[in-house]
Amino acid sequence: MESPSSEVRLKAIETLAGFTSFKNKEASELLINFFRNIPPPKTLQEVHFKIKVFGFVNRREFRKELVPVLVKDLYNTSSNNTTRQWITEIFRFFQICSIEDIREPLEKMLKEKRFSYRIKNKIKEILEGPVSFW
Repeated sequence: MESPSSEVRLKAIETLAGFTSFKNKEASELLINFFRNIPPPKTLQEVHFKIKVFGFVNRREFRKELVPVLVKDLYNTSSNNTTRQWITEIFRFFQICSIEDIREPLEKMLKEKRFSYRIKNKIKEILEGPVSFW
């Protein structure tokens, strides 16, 4: 169950997201900056909150701005059963991004010893793109 403060914050974020739909630049900047400042999740409640907020900022016009934020989150989020949903959400996002926007940071991550075999395989899948049989 979400805390009352989480519910209030989500309502405020939802309102900001509504203003971004009307091309309100200030609302867009506030929304992105809020998301950027949410620390990497450690608890399941934090994971769910971050995923909900991400749902509001995951818009085509914000993709380039979100890539470095999400790469940073991959570096700073412990990979475990609690955070798996968030990490999966990040990789789903990368799958819909332009390869030009994600290639460099993902290739750098492949060279890092800190990432597990499983995460490196996900990165390789994204970099290789969908397999075409035609």
